[in-house]
This record gives sequence, structure tokens and C-alpha cells, in this order.
Amino acid sequence: MPRHSEGLTLTELLLALAIACTIMLTAGAPAGQWLGRSQTTAALTHYLGLLQFARTSAVLHGGRVSLCAVDAGEVCTNDWGSASALMVFEDPNGNGRREASEAILRKQENPSPQSRVRWRASLARRHLTFGVLGNTWQNGSLYYCPENGDVRLARTLTVNHGGRPYLSADSDGDGIHEDRRGHPLDCSW
Repeated sequence: MPRHSEGLTLTELLLALAIACTIMLTAGAPAGQWLGRSQTTAALTHYLGLLQFARTSAVLHGGRVSLCAVDAGEVCTNDWGSASALMVFEDPNGNGRREASEAILRKQENPSPQSRVRWRASLARRHLTFGVLGNTWQNGSLYYCPENGDVRLARTLTVNHGGRPYLSADSDGDGIHEDRRGHPLDCSW
């Protein structure tokens, strides 16, 4: 006569525990937090892609290429947050202003018009210009804060003199990213 055991096997118990933990973690995280993280990731991916496109274009075209935020009239503006779009264009004279003879290489709608975004660069430039080697003489940082000002979702994209962008990190594990000098990011601006 076969023996029947009462209860669960260890495998069944671990599987049930894993499912229960997944349900509790998903239910415990507010939907707004997930949405905020995904919006931050989408916006930064967009900005990073444009930075890399501008840099690569300068190398491939063998000439200066600039990236800036533009208003409705396609004029570069200091206000990256409320700009209608971001534009990459050939800029042979390196002045950071698109002239009629300079080709637009890419123009994309602003990925985060409700968020606070600012570009801070050396020489107080409102644009970023890449040279033929993909480098730039005006390093700077793009600061991003979500619309609700949640500092845990604040990020920076910093571009070094070599033209390479890198994303901020939370090096001390407190849930807030730090800038390139090690100071916690702040959304009070």
C-alpha cells in the first residue's frame, strides 16, 4: 500500500513563499513611485541618446555639431525644462546658434516638459558643441528633477572634456544621487 504524506514538499513551500513575497512587494510599492522611476528613466535615456548622437555626428561629419534646447521658433534657449524640443545641428562656426545654412541633424520633442531640467556648462553656454574628435571644450551637466520634486528621482548627466556622458550615482546608498563633486542632488532650484 503506497504511503501518502500530508503537507507540502520543500520545493512547493519555497515556490509558494516566492509568489507571496512578489505579491506583497508589488502591492506595497505605490504606483506613483513606479511611474516616477519609469518617467525618469525614459527622460534620461532620451537625453543620453541625443548627447551620443551629437557626439557621433561630429565625428562622422568631420565638423562641429551642437546640441541645444529650442523654443517654438527653433532658437536655442537657456530654459531646457520648458523648451519645445531639443535640436542637434551642424555648427561649423561653433557659436551654438543655428543659422539658415546649418543643417538640422535631429530635432526631437522635449521628453519631460513638466519636469525641471537645466543645463549648466563651463563658460555659461546654453548649448553643447562637439568637435571632430567627439570632444568638447565646455564640459557640463544636465540636471533633471521630476515634476513633483522628489529628490530620490533627481539625476545628472555629466559630459566630460572627452565628450563622454556619464550618469550620476548614489554612492553612499542613501537613495539620493550625488553630483560630480559628491554633493547630494537637490531639486529646490
